[in-house]
Amino acid sequence: MGIVLNFIKMMIIKYFSTAVMEKIVIWGLGILVKQTKSKADDELYEIVFGKLKGENKNVGEN
Repeated sequence: MGIVLNFIKMMIIKYFSTAVMEKIVIWGLGILVKQTKSKADDELYEIVFGKLKGENKNVGEN
């Protein structure tokens, strides 16, 4: 198992830059935030990363 983890770690270091890894993490967090349907999560995500893609700013304001 240690050999497999070491191989994966080496592949990530070799082929993924920091910018690519950041985009992957932000994309994953965006998906999780959309699935939770929690207004607090949406607001926190918007403060840290900006508006969620595909959603209007006025969602939920009626």
